[in-house]
Amino acid sequence: MHGEFAASLLDQGSTRGFLLSAFALNMSGRWFGKAFEPTGPKEGHGYNNFMAPRGVRRSWRMRTHMGPSKLPNDTKDAFHLEYSHFNDFKRGGLVGAQLHTMFDEVRKVAPGLYLGIGRVGFTERGRSDLHPFILEGPVAPFVAQD
Repeated sequence: MHGEFAASLLDQGSTRGFLLSAFALNMSGRWFGKAFEPTGPKEGHGYNNFMAPRGVRRSWRMRTHMGPSKLPNDTKDAFHLEYSHFNDFKRGGLVGAQLHTMFDEVRKVAPGLYLGIGRVGFTERGRSDLHPFILEGPVAPFVAQD
């Protein structure tokens, strides 16, 4: 995956799941996408896009790689988004703490359409809640981050 992709939450399975996901995703502005840039054959990096009062904000950086799924009963390869490398408790406050425990898996469903499953939590129970989303695109080029 290379470029910026439009993103949307899917049905979270419950009102509680939707409210938790929407709250977490929109703490930095209205979440509307993710972006990726390969740095090698099976790895890369990326960020999330938010609409903030002063325009588009690109943040919540992640490392990416291909590898076996971490989801239960799944042995297929997935595109992994891991946030802990760029985000920690000391610098990021509540958002940094949340991102330190967050990771996503993405799979191609059709040309230009991808299914993502997000997980976040400090405990196994928290990480067992699955938060589905879709990505469409790419819709714009990747923008290099400092």
